[in-house]
Amino acid sequence: MPRPSIAVGYRGWQMTAGTRRWTDMTPLGTFRLRPIRAAAGIQTDGDTGATAPAEDAEEMRRQIAAWNPIPLAAMGMTGFLVILWLMLVKPF
Repeated sequence: MPRPSIAVGYRGWQMTAGTRRWTDMTPLGTFRLRPIRAAAGIQTDGDTGATAPAEDAEEMRRQIAAWNPIPLAAMGMTGFLVILWLMLVKPF
C-alpha cells in the first residue's frame, strides 16, 4: 500500500491542473457572456434584488456576432489534452 503522502502527491497535480483551468476559463467566458445575458434580459450575478432588464433583440444579435468562442474552447481543449497526456504517459 502506498504511503499517504505519495497518494496525495499523485492526485495533487490533477486537482491543481483542474483548478487552474477553471480559474483561467471562468473570467474569460464571463467577461464576454455577461453582456449577452444582459441583452437577453437575464439578471447577472451582481444584479440581485434589481429588476431584470428588458430584452433587446438587436443588441443581443450584435453581442453574439461579436463573440468568438474559439479562444475559450482552445484553452479548454489544451488543458484537457495536457491533463490526459499526463495521466497516460505519467512522466513523473
